[in-house]
Amino acid sequence: MQLNRYVNVGGNVFKDNRKVNCTSEVLHVPVKIDDELSVSRKFTLKASINHSGTINAGHYWTYIKSNDTWLKCNDTLVTKARFKELSNNTSYIFVYSSD
Repeated sequence: MQLNRYVNVGGNVFKDNRKVNCTSEVLHVPVKIDDELSVSRKFTLKASINHSGTINAGHYWTYIKSNDTWLKCNDTLVTKARFKELSNNTSYIFVYSSD
């Protein structure tokens, strides 16, 4: 899921730095068959790609879930992270996997 982090105002593009609240590691997406809601597919959050800086420059890193542990992968440093760290103003892509 890609978040819309860039806005065009009067022909100028700006980065949207509002906080994103990541409140659940699981998404239940409704599925329609023959125009009727029939089932819900489950998707589990596996990673978050993040960017700090401006639209012209900055730094990328990711949070990745390995087994039941969240890891922050930042250049050559990998540290344990808590799920609540995914609620921030730097995430712009969430990667989900269907179960």
